[in-house]
Amino acid sequence: MKQFVFFLCLCISYVSYAQDDSTSTVSSVDDSFVKAILDTAKLEKDSLDIPSDAIRVKVEKSTLKVHKKHTATSVLSMVDANPEDVLTFWKNKFKDEYALRLKSKKELLIAYNVNLLEISTRVVTMYTRIRQAGNQTQIDLALEVNKGVYIDSISYPADYLKLKNFLHNAVKQYYTDYYYDVLTNLQTQHNALLKLRQKVAQENYSLSQTSIKLNKTISVAKKRKLTNENAISKNESKLRLNEEQSRVSKAELEKLYSKLEDLNNQPDSSSSHAALKIEQRKMIEKQISKENKSGAKSDKSVLKATEMIERSRLRIQQEEGIIVQTQKEIDLNNESLERNKKELIVIEKKISIKDGHIDQVKKKIEHIY
Repeated sequence: MKQFVFFLCLCISYVSYAQDDSTSTVSSVDDSFVKAILDTAKLEKDSLDIPSDAIRVKVEKSTLKVHKKHTATSVLSMVDANPEDVLTFWKNKFKDEYALRLKSKKELLIAYNVNLLEISTRVVTMYTRIRQAGNQTQIDLALEVNKGVYIDSISYPADYLKLKNFLHNAVKQYYTDYYYDVLTNLQTQHNALLKLRQKVAQENYSLSQTSIKLNKTISVAKKRKLTNENAISKNESKLRLNEEQSRVSKAELEKLYSKLEDLNNQPDSSSSHAALKIEQRKMIEKQISKENKSGAKSDKSVLKATEMIERSRLRIQQEEGIIVQTQKEIDLNNESLERNKKELIVIEKKISIKDGHIDQVKKKIEHIY
């Protein structure tokens, strides 16, 4: 059972480390800690390694060899724990409650000139032996009132009964302390899970808001792309129209230049004819000037329409790039949301399991007799 407490402490240390790392993002905490939770689930198998039945502390009469020539009447109790843990508990109990340091002599723990008023008004020497006994730990306790004289049920019946009660209460205290440690660790881990759930929920909200913004970005980019596509369509119509006007102007200019050339080649038959030719030439030159201006205007419009089309195509490429990049971000965002949903399911399950574990340990503490 102590191994389970150690494992819980390890998980709690991990949680504290994750929470203290202020540079970490929520996602990184999620990914790493949820993995730890999943590992915890595998190790715990959704149950505590704690027997569900009540703990009934039994104290029995026994004997304890305290000297080569002396065997003391003692009391013993069996504890479901390993000897090292019980030994540490026993030493700490007398150090903290009685300011006693127990001396080790072979397999015995000895304290001289001890006043244990819960047991006797006499000054006694206390002998304790803590050893492995099968899957349990055996505690033997004997009190020497005089050299070779020990508290027993015949000579000191009242003190002997108190001695049994003392050992009973000590073992009960060991179990209670142990399960309170388990309970504290479970509650700490439970609180860590609640904080983690809150962090994941907050990240989900942030991811949802990001999705709204990203979808809005795509919507705006698509509208701008459509606007530029419409602009291309309009400018292509203008381009065709102005190209046709330019072609017509060039054809008309060819006719006018041909007419002017024919006019210039005509001989002057009379002065009146010469004057007519001058008037006709002026008229043709005026038409040529007009067509040149019209053609230049059409050419300029063709150039402008071509530039507008190229500019719109460039903008369309830019908007398509924004759409592609934003869609990638949306996909990643959705993956994070989906992952977090699964993680929340795991977290909720673990919280529920921890609730059950805490209730189980509380009941265990209530049923230590």
